[in-house]
Amino acid sequence: MTKLDNPDSSSMADRAFAEIKRQLISGMIGPGEKLNMIDFSRRIGVSQGAVREALSRLQAVGLVLVEQNRGYRAAPISAQELREITEARIVIDAECLRLAILRGDIDWEGSLLAACHRAERRRKLFDGSPATGEPFAKARLAFYATLLEPCGNAWLLRMHRLVYEQLARYRHLCLPFADDKKHLYKIDGEFIGAVLERDSDKAVALFTQHSCEIAERIIEVLEEQSSEPEVERGSRQLNAA
Repeated sequence: MTKLDNPDSSSMADRAFAEIKRQLISGMIGPGEKLNMIDFSRRIGVSQGAVREALSRLQAVGLVLVEQNRGYRAAPISAQELREITEARIVIDAECLRLAILRGDIDWEGSLLAACHRAERRRKLFDGSPATGEPFAKARLAFYATLLEPCGNAWLLRMHRLVYEQLARYRHLCLPFADDKKHLYKIDGEFIGAVLERDSDKAVALFTQHSCEIAERIIEVLEEQSSEPEVERGSRQLNAA
């Protein structure tokens, strides 16, 4: 029976894709960790074929690697890759931002202010726990979706989401160990002001500066973690969970 004959196979693959991607981006699955299809099939409640399709799709977006005769693994992380992701984000999101500022209407301005307020409120409530972390992550994602939506270019927005998810994975893996994360996550009022004033050059410059600061802080934490003894690192991971 083909996928066309069995429409449920597509929905199962979509469900497996969404759940495994969530675990990869949130850091529940660590870099380089082996991915067991049988285990995922049992825990998600889908067929192994659906899991295999989901892992292939995750490989296509760079979150999963496949090794010959060894199966699938979560993609590794590195400072060099993060710099490349940040560079790509700045190029793509700067163009999205310029187009959004050009095309956004008054209703968009109101939606943007509301999304900013929700993200900032969630940031202030964020204490490092999953109970406050997940609502904050969703609010931050919603803010960027609202900010860039008037861009109107589906391809640019698709690339934005791809790069954003890769960067989110680094943030979730590294920033729990940073004691200044609340400051790093803050949405700068000057940036919002520049967007509402339709000052594209200033908004892009502030966005670029903030993106670089986030990347460099993550790299600092990544390097600190890689230099720690295994016992101490494990203790910090437990304390940060």
